Amino acid sequence: MRRKQAAKLIDELRELEASHRNAGSESISLWQLQDILQRWQLPLLAACEGEAHSNAHIDNCSLCAPRWGFVGKFEVVS
Repeated sequence: MRRKQAAKLIDELRELEASHRNAGSESISLWQLQDILQRWQLPLLAACEGEAHSNAHIDNCSLCAPRWGFVGKFEVVS
């Protein structure tokens, strides 16, 4: 993703948050966020199935760290 595109995405998210706040809503709905990510062709994160999530004796997951519980490609902004 180019820096200009990333700036537009951030601005769109901020506008959505501001419009919800002005309307008296405390949160943005999940479907609205998913819609924005899909329009920007950003894949949604998937649930991590690493052993750490089913074993209380493991406190770190090398598969999803630092996104505890979710896996997916990091978006590179250039």
